[in-house]
Amino acid sequence: MSASDVPLFRTGTGGRRHIRGCSHLVGKPVIQAADTDGEICTLCERELRGEGRRYFASLAEALPEFGAARSNWPLIESHLSGVEHDQVWIVHSGSYIALGRGGRAVAWAGKTYVNPSAETLIELPDYRPGGGGGTAGVEVVRGDICEKHNMEKSRNGTCGMCDF
Repeated sequence: MSASDVPLFRTGTGGRRHIRGCSHLVGKPVIQAADTDGEICTLCERELRGEGRRYFASLAEALPEFGAARSNWPLIESHLSGVEHDQVWIVHSGSYIALGRGGRAVAWAGKTYVNPSAETLIELPDYRPGGGGGTAGVEVVRGDICEKHNMEKSRNGTCGMCDF
C-alpha cells in the first residue's frame, strides 16, 4: 500500500496528511488532502509501508490472519458482537485485534482473552495469566546460610569461607 493507493486527509488548518484512521484526526473535522498538502504523518507513513496496523473489513475477516486458535473464534466473535465500532485492525506485532470507533480502540481480542471494554477482561479456555511476553517465574534454589560467616552456602552445603 502506498500514499497513491489510499486517500489521505488533513484537518482544516493541518499541515500534514493522514490516513483516515489516524489518531491525529480523531474528533476533528477533516478534508481530503491534495498531494501538495505537506508531508505524510510519521505514524501514517509507517502504516502505508506495512509497518503499522493492518485493517480489515470485519472481525470475521481479521480472525484467520490473527493466529488465535480456531476454537476461540466463535467465543471472540460472541464477546465482541455488541461492541459498536467502525474499524477493525491487527497491530503490527500481531498481539491483538482491535475494534475501533472514530480512530480509537474500544475493544480488543488477544489469542486467549477478550476485552469487550477497557474495564472487562474475559479469559478464553486456553488463557494463562502473565502470558504478556515475559518469562514464567522460576523458583531459585539457594543454599542455607552459614551460621559462622552469615553467607549463603552452595547448594551442596559448603560455605566458601569455611573452606579457606
